[in-house]
Amino acid sequence: MLLEEIGRPDFAVPEQKIISLSETVQESITFEDPDGDPIKVEYFGEVFDLENGPMQVTPVPVDFVNGPLSLTFEWTPLPEHGRARPYYVHLKITDDPVDPELNPSVTYKTWVLSFQALPDVITGLEEEDRHLKLQFYPNPTDKILKWELAGEENYKSLVIYNSIGQQTIFLDLSSSKLKELDISDLSSGLYFAHLYAQMGKYSGKFIKQ
Repeated sequence: MLLEEIGRPDFAVPEQKIISLSETVQESITFEDPDGDPIKVEYFGEVFDLENGPMQVTPVPVDFVNGPLSLTFEWTPLPEHGRARPYYVHLKITDDPVDPELNPSVTYKTWVLSFQALPDVITGLEEEDRHLKLQFYPNPTDKILKWELAGEENYKSLVIYNSIGQQTIFLDLSSSKLKELDISDLSSGLYFAHLYAQMGKYSGKFIKQ
């Protein structure tokens, strides 16, 4: 067989997808080899290794099988999965040439899943997670949310955003010592907050059950 006649195994990777928390992502991908050689499909990425709610693949691929092979990738992001940087789904297909004189061919592609951009909410929080001064409790909660901020008592306002960056609550604290909030009307999910005080801006996050 001439080299130009040899086909490399391939598949169409989905376009980069913008996702939201609690919205199910589902894509079917077909893997095949133009020469009809058996193929093996593998996938990698932290989205498959999440402790809670990892991405599921059906049917679970086995060693080399005759193609084409269609796999369905499904994932429902939990509030704890929200972040600024994307999730990368690395996909690999390898063929097993019938012709013993040919070496296996491999194709790699990457599918990118990104949450909606939250430039002033999530992006900043990821850098500050290790030294946040603004703490919420109990967290998670379904009704009364309290907060504390060490070394700062002169609050100006508290602004709360949902997971897609929409402002859901604004509290004027300039004439109040309030340190708790009834969030029973909020939808379940991950929320981000900025507390503005005399000494500056402090960030935190909480989960509404």
